[in-house]
Amino acid sequence: MLVILGVLLLIPVAAFTTAMATLPVAIYASEGSFGSAFEAIHLSFRNVKTSLGFGFLLWVGVIGISMVSAPISLLTQLFAPDSYAPYISALLQAPFTALLYEFLWIAGVPFYRELKKKEELKKVDEELAELGIDF
Repeated sequence: MLVILGVLLLIPVAAFTTAMATLPVAIYASEGSFGSAFEAIHLSFRNVKTSLGFGFLLWVGVIGISMVSAPISLLTQLFAPDSYAPYISALLQAPFTALLYEFLWIAGVPFYRELKKKEELKKVDEELAELGIDF
């Protein structure tokens, strides 16, 4: 029973970690400061449900790209000579691996901007609530 509970707990934690791991590198490259990378991690902790959903969507993309590149590996392992098979497989899978990493790192930028907009809207709602204006 504890194993099942552990696996059920591991899945959301892994999805959250996937979403959080895509943010710092892309934001550092975009903004050019370490502070923005740490701010991105902080925003993901403040928006856990959104980060979980984004992590699961990233998994769908990764699985889709992997479904295309896996048959290439299988065919090269089956039909290439044993000494050359890993090299041929790596060469044929290189574009898909690059696409996978590009997908992961680039997806963090719009996710960060969306989280930032969401935080700004929360601040505006709090200010309006202080003034007594309800929407």
